[in-house]
Amino acid sequence: MKRKWNTLLAGTLALMMVLVGTGYAYWSDTLNVTTKASTGELDVTFVDLGLYAQYDNEDDANNWSIIDGVKGGAAHTDTGYVASNFFTDSDHNTITGKGAIATYTGRAQAFNDISFNAELVNPTEIGKKISGYAAADKGSDSIAITLNQLYPGYAQAFRTDIVNLGSLAARLSNIQFTTATMDNKELTSNLKQMLGVAVYIDKETNGSTTNDTFKLANAVGAANCFTMGGVDFVRLSALENKTVCAALTKAVSDGLLLAKPDGQYRMDMFYAIGMAPDAEGKYTSGTAAKAMTNATASEAKDAKTENKGVTITMNMSWDQFNQGVTPETTNILENQNVAR
Repeated sequence: MKRKWNTLLAGTLALMMVLVGTGYAYWSDTLNVTTKASTGELDVTFVDLGLYAQYDNEDDANNWSIIDGVKGGAAHTDTGYVASNFFTDSDHNTITGKGAIATYTGRAQAFNDISFNAELVNPTEIGKKISGYAAADKGSDSIAITLNQLYPGYAQAFRTDIVNLGSLAARLSNIQFTTATMDNKELTSNLKQMLGVAVYIDKETNGSTTNDTFKLANAVGAANCFTMGGVDFVRLSALENKTVCAALTKAVSDGLLLAKPDGQYRMDMFYAIGMAPDAEGKYTSGTAAKAMTNATASEAKDAKTENKGVTITMNMSWDQFNQGVTPETTNILENQNVAR
């Protein structure tokens, strides 16, 4: 009897354990969405800095790199222009060929003490082949130009390329000029009237010039310019510490869209600094004949423009290509928006 009871008890316990460990069973499955996202970059840079009229394809009888008033050229004509092939060189990011500046200063030393240079600031390899440039070519976000011992009637022209190394198109949206005194030299109002800047930006497409350009003189107006060598220079007085191009017109901004590298777009930028001749003596004593009749003019004194100095900074701002674009469409996902 005892053995049967034990057997019954053991069976009952086993059945209870089975019943306790058994619940409702469910089928289950899983869906998964995996997203990988990386960000691109906006990277516009300067490459190939030099003097204008330095390359063979810029070699023309009427082109100038310097207006200095010194007799020059093969015929020693008194044009005030250096011969167009004087600084010819084919190297990228080089200001003239070896010894060319020394040759020029030697040629001009009887007339002036001009010295000049331009260079990319802390250049690095651009890292990719683009628009005719090799990956090993150097580029920089900054250009430093120095011009010493300027005088009325002098001008110097430079040129560079602007290329897009990034992964999306860039749009030129703003150009701002600032001025500051240089090396504690005084920056007078007369000097601001006599020093001028010329800027011309021209977009290239597959090597051919288009009509997509930015023209500083056009943007500022003729009343703020003086002319030398056929070029309108905008006076510093109209540029200093002002965002003169804060709102480029949509047509100009759209035209100055710089495509991503495989679009083969790049821009030429031409930049010049000049000092107005002022022969009439509005800001200086002018010519000797003029000075004799205007010797007491309080504002037309040479001391107001001699031994002065200025640092001119031009900042070019770039936005991604779709800046300001608002999609005017609808999407079903609007149904998940927070109630407002």
